[in-house]
Amino acid sequence: MLSQDLRIVLRDLGLVVLTVGIMAALSLPVAAAFREWYALWPFGLTALIAFGLGLSLYLPFRRAGEARLKHGLLIAALGWLLVATVGALPFYLISVRLGGGTLYPYADMANAFFESVSGFTGTGLTMSLRPDLLPHVLQWWRSFTEWVGGMGVIVLMLTLIAGPGTSAVSLYFAEARGEKIHPSVVSTVRTMWWIFALYTFASAVALWGAGMPPWEAINHAMTGISTGGFSLWPDSIGHYDSIVIELVLLVVMFAGAVSFAVHYQAMQRGLVAFWKDLQTRWLLLLLLAGVGLLGLENLHIYPLGLAYRKAAFQYVSAMTCTGFGTADVSGWTDAAKLLLCWGMV
Repeated sequence: MLSQDLRIVLRDLGLVVLTVGIMAALSLPVAAAFREWYALWPFGLTALIAFGLGLSLYLPFRRAGEARLKHGLLIAALGWLLVATVGALPFYLISVRLGGGTLYPYADMANAFFESVSGFTGTGLTMSLRPDLLPHVLQWWRSFTEWVGGMGVIVLMLTLIAGPGTSAVSLYFAEARGEKIHPSVVSTVRTMWWIFALYTFASAVALWGAGMPPWEAINHAMTGISTGGFSLWPDSIGHYDSIVIELVLLVVMFAGAVSFAVHYQAMQRGLVAFWKDLQTRWLLLLLLAGVGLLGLENLHIYPLGLAYRKAAFQYVSAMTCTGFGTADVSGWTDAAKLLLCWGMV
């Protein structure tokens, strides 16, 4: 007989894994749209595994009772591990199916797992040397994992399938979330996702208008607003060499770093809400100070305008922990590199 604590944990882990199944199922139309038929069975199998595992954990223990914070912390920790493991399957299965080329690293399950962890945690490190040559559906999957990871898989689970008895409060705070827009946690996370989706759409349209091709605009909007940093190009945003695209992404990265509660207030009261929030105000002031110092240091390498253009993008990317880049910082001075590190901290 399983203990009450274990049944609660297993039940809610089942719901978390179900969320990855939904993600995999939603990716099937992307494969079909690009006629990448070989990707249908890997994503279909991933969805079936996630649904099978999720339901086998959830259904037997669905009446296990309310989770407390101690359960929530364990669910959050184990949930991320399960999500990353299941999320690695499309990388691995498609690589095994096609083999060779830019997919070669993913033929090692450890590398596929690394890519999945990097996506769901919003880290942005990648095993792919040429993401531009990946199948479209894997480009999408990388961006999708970062987009969901930027908000949190548990937050998505609460949005899609939370209901009475799903321990919303404990799970929400266990994922290190503290902001509340509404008294109800479920209402809060649904509003957060509404804002997140709206900003993603607006970012994609703005990037497209700035000259980025539509598919690339969608992917960079997803990884930019989530402050994840996956790019479709080996040289990241530097590939475009466009000041307009960089300006759009500066706004996107800043928006992604600001609390959803502040965004909600801004929608109600106007842009002044950003300045009235102490944390956001300090973020803006520190960004301005960092860009000023970094631009000054980069005058050793670039002319004035280019020095501050490079400084602005790199420093905002660093301080928001996004990871996009437009410059090869290996040639920068040690002081400039130290400033970037300070921004990331």
